[in-house]
Amino acid sequence: MSGPDSEGMPTGSIRVRNAVKRFGAFEAVGGISLDVAPGEILGLLGPNGAGKSTLIRMMTALVPLTEGEVHIDGHSVRSHPDAVRKSIGVLPQAMTSDTDLTVRGNLSIYAKLYGVERLRRETAIQELLEAVDLVHKLPFPACGCGSF
Repeated sequence: MSGPDSEGMPTGSIRVRNAVKRFGAFEAVGGISLDVAPGEILGLLGPNGAGKSTLIRMMTALVPLTEGEVHIDGHSVRSHPDAVRKSIGVLPQAMTSDTDLTVRGNLSIYAKLYGVERLRRETAIQELLEAVDLVHKLPFPACGCGSF
């Protein structure tokens, strides 16, 4: 990671300030604030309907915030959503993978969707799976059940 960005945040960090999402009169997320330092891993736990998925969708620039600010790797989800998407990876509870493909095939598709250059994809997939000790799963079918 490099030094701080223009807002004084360390590169690679996540900052959420008073994030609110309303759908009409229903408040799905009510003023969440959090910080995740470079190298930390964030997990959101809570009952169904608590706003976990909505918060992640706001943090990944898939759903606009009603109020508040989210910065990922120094980029605002409001003003630089493409830069945010290139800086993150999200592992949902239930993978939306093609169960007819192998783990390698699914990861290759996701890498392409996220703009990883073709010549870099295999190396990126290998590095990712080495980091989480799952290289041995590459040739196997993806089960589509949220686990390997």
